[in-house]
Amino acid sequence: MIQSLDRGLRILDEIVAGRRTLTEMAASLGVHKSTVLRMLATLEQHHFVARRGEHTYVLGRRIADLAVYSIQSKDHIAAADRALKALVADLGFPGHVTKLTDAGVIVVSVRSGRRAASRVELGATLPLSRSAAGRVHLAALHPVTWPSIVRSESPNAEAAATLQALEEIRRTGLATLPTRSSLTIAIAVRDLIGRTVAAIGLELEPVEAEKAWTYLLEARDRVSRI
Repeated sequence: MIQSLDRGLRILDEIVAGRRTLTEMAASLGVHKSTVLRMLATLEQHHFVARRGEHTYVLGRRIADLAVYSIQSKDHIAAADRALKALVADLGFPGHVTKLTDAGVIVVSVRSGRRAASRVELGATLPLSRSAAGRVHLAALHPVTWPSIVRSESPNAEAAATLQALEEIRRTGLATLPTRSSLTIAIAVRDLIGRTVAAIGLELEPVEAEKAWTYLLEARDRVSRI
């Protein structure tokens, strides 16, 4: 059983190395062609390999499925929280990490800075169109969903401007939302296949925005490379 598993995994390595014919694999592994053929038949049955021609093989779709799963299972939230902690330590302003769930945009991490406490509570649900982090997540959804969500949260007079802002956020992954005395900025954290998996937000004074963006972009790039 263990020997068969070992041979199956070695066959996958052979294909990756460019030895894709039955003859090449058998010679490299030092086993009879009939043994390799049986292993290939099992791997093909489970879609780990696919046949190209009579005795030539390539990696199958199951390998791609596992690769996608590996990407999806990376803990971007924990990495985003670590990045936020460093940002708050450097800048002194508070911030938060959010994730889009079926229940809405949920605050999954909050960090208060030495210059101010966060106005966002852990576990809070933020509006999609009326918060910077919410807009980052909303912009990642299909644009056909935007109008109904925006109009349900914003006065009609603001809807057009919000929809226009979402177009730019979708392109850049960056959102800014001013209030009377402060500014909230947020940036999308994307996985290796480009999906927005979290957002990092900072609550700061408007005059600090340019400096904060530089730090935030660097943090985003570090987390998104996971």
